Amino acid sequence: MSEVKLNLIDSRQVLRGTIHGSVADACVAALSAEPESIAELSAALIRYIKPRDDSSPFQSFRSAAEIDAEHWDAGIVIIDLTSRIVALESSYSQPQPEGEVHYHDGTESTDITVLYRLPDDWLFVNSVEAYRWSRERRSKERLAVKTPIDVRKILYGAPLLDFIVNECGKIEVSEAAANGDYTVEDALLGELSGIHARWLTTPREDLGGSSPRDVMLAKQDFIDFDLHTRSLQWSQQGEGPPCLSPESFAYCQAGFGTHEWVIYYDLVRHLLWSALENVRQT
Repeated sequence: MSEVKLNLIDSRQVLRGTIHGSVADACVAALSAEPESIAELSAALIRYIKPRDDSSPFQSFRSAAEIDAEHWDAGIVIIDLTSRIVALESSYSQPQPEGEVHYHDGTESTDITVLYRLPDDWLFVNSVEAYRWSRERRSKERLAVKTPIDVRKILYGAPLLDFIVNECGKIEVSEAAANGDYTVEDALLGELSGIHARWLTTPREDLGGSSPRDVMLAKQDFIDFDLHTRSLQWSQQGEGPPCLSPESFAYCQAGFGTHEWVIYYDLVRHLLWSALENVRQT
């Protein structure tokens, strides 16, 4: 018993069909790429199963008005992208929000294991019944969330620049600030550090009441884990795993990893010193 009935749901359709249990496991792992549509899930699946051609792994699936809960071979798997629920009634396997799958090279399963971790908001249930009574509540919760904010337009755009210009214009440090080993540059550094800290820790309406620091820390561990495991996969396979599409939800709404934190820190400090130099020259 190795086949399962797989139901895939996004905001536009329900696809259902039978497939090998290992492919269903890989679909669960592909949720680490945060797909919002079945097309994005199909693209993310290439991380774990190398396609033989341009055809979709779900090409034999059929569109339907609702899920098919009739038992088949090893069982039933439901992946609902709209409510972020995975339902498993399968004797083949019981994938979890974090785990590993064997990479399939398009011909056969290999000994290469690829680690994965899903975002914290995915719910795993162990029956179709549990899925049905959880789906409506979860869907309402997700629909109640406002349109995602493009936080990078704020953290890298005009709001950041306006804040820096306004704050640097308030700095008043004279030669009198020097005292022994404490120089004017030391005083200026202290002022700029304070501005930097205020920018990172002050809640903002355009960030939904969160501070830039809160936004940047929200998914740091998740992004760091994904980058690390993609690097391991690259080392084992000798080729880079496929990148996310620039049009995908996960790309447009990506969280911040440690690498971006470091770059962002240096950027803000550079902008602060540059703004201060302009102010001092006027």
